Amino acid sequence: EACKGMPVQLVITRGGGDSPAHDESLPPSAVVVDYAPQLELLERASLAITHGSVNTVVESLSHGVPLIAIPLVFDQPGTAARLQRTGAGIAMSLKQARTSRLRSAIAMMLENPSYVEAADRMRNACMEGGGVEKAVDIIESVTTVEGA
Repeated sequence: EACKGMPVQLVITRGGGDSPAHDESLPPSAVVVDYAPQLELLERASLAITHGSVNTVVESLSHGVPLIAIPLVFDQPGTAARLQRTGAGIAMSLKQARTSRLRSAIAMMLENPSYVEAADRMRNACMEGGGVEKAVDIIESVTTVEGA
């Protein structure tokens, strides 16, 4: 509903849930699917809206795509807060995520290049961070017992 009348292509993944495949509150151009090829979509996306799972946040930032995070449980609120602190996204609670607020956040992110710039900075930081090899080196350095 927040995207009605906006010049956007909305892709909604239901994750195999029980929500209807399409309802009247969605723009006619919205695509609703059970699952979508997330990485391929992120190659073309201007922004992502998520509950703030680390997987989606990292994959989005790896593509330089800013996010709106609406956390629900577990580590999601912390991830959303860190995302907002970087400037690469906007975090809001489920209670705050009403149509008007979500619409304003979407418009702000699409119109303000600072979100994409921050997402690009995060992408570059991830790429320069050393990846899996660096992570293994760090883990080994703190878990290796000298003389063993």
